[in-house]
Amino acid sequence: MGVIYKIKPEVINFIVEEKKNNASLSCRGLTALVHHKFSIKLSKSSINSIIKNANLSMPVGRHYKTGRIPKKDVLPEPIAALPVFEPTPPPAVEESKPEIPVPVAIESINFVAEPEIVVAKEIEPAEVKVPEPVQAEPPILVVPPIPEQVAKIEEPEIISEVKPEKEILLSGAILLRAMDDILKGSQHIAEVIKRRINFGQGDFSVITESIIYLQLLGLEDLSLEKLSLVAKLTGKQFSSGDIDLYLEDIQRVKEISLDVFRVLLNAVQPVRCVKVVLSDGQSLYLDGQLRTAWTASYVPYDFGATLLATKSCVNQYFFENNPIVFHSAPGQEELPTEFINLLLGLEGLEKNIRYLAFFGNRLEELEIFTLRPQKRQFVFALWPGQCNAQRKIKKIGEFKPFYFAAMKKELFLAETEIALTQPYGAKSVTLRGCILQNSLEDKHRLYILSNINMANLETEDLANLYLNHWPNLEEGLQDFQRKIEFFTYTGNSSPMLSAESLGLQQHAASDIKALLHQYLLVLDAYFKWHFLPAGGENIDFPTMKEYFYNLQVVAKEEGGLLRVTFKPAPGFRFLRELKYACLRLNESQIKSCDDKAMWFEV
Repeated sequence: MGVIYKIKPEVINFIVEEKKNNASLSCRGLTALVHHKFSIKLSKSSINSIIKNANLSMPVGRHYKTGRIPKKDVLPEPIAALPVFEPTPPPAVEESKPEIPVPVAIESINFVAEPEIVVAKEIEPAEVKVPEPVQAEPPILVVPPIPEQVAKIEEPEIISEVKPEKEILLSGAILLRAMDDILKGSQHIAEVIKRRINFGQGDFSVITESIIYLQLLGLEDLSLEKLSLVAKLTGKQFSSGDIDLYLEDIQRVKEISLDVFRVLLNAVQPVRCVKVVLSDGQSLYLDGQLRTAWTASYVPYDFGATLLATKSCVNQYFFENNPIVFHSAPGQEELPTEFINLLLGLEGLEKNIRYLAFFGNRLEELEIFTLRPQKRQFVFALWPGQCNAQRKIKKIGEFKPFYFAAMKKELFLAETEIALTQPYGAKSVTLRGCILQNSLEDKHRLYILSNINMANLETEDLANLYLNHWPNLEEGLQDFQRKIEFFTYTGNSSPMLSAESLGLQQHAASDIKALLHQYLLVLDAYFKWHFLPAGGENIDFPTMKEYFYNLQVVAKEEGGLLRVTFKPAPGFRFLRELKYACLRLNESQIKSCDDKAMWFEV
């Protein structure tokens, strides 16, 4: 045991207080915490002695823990999010996991029949308040309304429309185009310009987007080669005269700069989590990327997004009624009550989702959106070894070959029906879906489950629906696990993309040309923070331009898919980072300018 009498009282009090605030903190985590706070190193046995003397030891038993990563001398923050499983059972360890609330029993239902769906095209803020604020009186982000139109210009003439080719030569700027497809920033910028200038029936989102990418090549000398290269990204080509005229006209209206600056703030405003409030008053949390459900608001920053990106997801899944494709169900040994409640709320039979509340980096409330009571389709995955005691396979059909075109790989599928039972009751939820495995002789690799009526959906279509969103399977799960564990070690010391980190405030009085260039830097920052491995956010823009955005790229249509292949030179400095980025891009549902699904590879 550690020699406690040699440790200063303030250190002992600090350890006891931190353990009380977060019972899941391990001796190893407290060691890093003490080192960060007091610059001293204590042994695990010393810390364990202090915890025991304070009667704060966890119950004896086996506790779940993911794979280990190198220690960092940084301040950890307690994470109340649900633990995510591993494909194989974990070894016995000395650390403990956060307590999961006791699941509630629910009635047995069968998610098959589909009631009529009412579509709402836009998100409308609700006049409701979150019943239980995350923090005391957090500020609410308010975007002032756009004033009346004050000017008018003629529409620029579109020279030509780029027609699809069998093979298209592009540049690495396609990465920035992919980021704009996520954020939709160029569309929002074009909208505020339209409201100020009254374009009539014209759609100027394409010319706005073109100017953003032309800044990579230089706006001073707009050669036909530059315009043609950018036209392959946007789908339409403009003359240099039209570009110059457009910039001159919008710069005459000074108020446009302020409106565009507000768009930039929303493009980098962090959304850490989305609180889902149900009609019966119960609640749960989704991460900003809507990957899975969490029991509390302390969602790892890596799964956050920005206000524009999260709004885009919410529009797609909750207002346009596209199926919500979660990466996986949370939990290891049992499914948490919160996840079952989410499924019931999406199903819309016993309960509905009342409203969604967005929370920022510091868990301040940003915006609230009400939802209409209706059924919403969902898809998620269970892994072998996950929730074995709760999962009962009621039937398995015949395994048949299935070709996943994006990865050019043959797999095998069988239709299935699985009952998920709460651990403390005999009630269950029955879902249909499919089992995926590598070969006829192989073990089950993944269970894809859904409330979509399988009478109207082929098994192959369901598999494609999931795999087109989460194609990386075990690698994607391991990446998910690493990010969760990294957060448990670093906590609030992890930085996050924000207006402050980009120095946006100093550009508030900039002209429209400078602000469009700033949005280009926002796209660059979003790519580095969310699609490169840890540390990639520190690469400066000139380096990114040289090694990533100037890359040779070939795009080729294959059926309804646009396959984008990067062609780095031998000895390419950032090959590992580029391959990692392609894996994450293929999980983001990127669409081309003509709305084709894109697949990225090296």
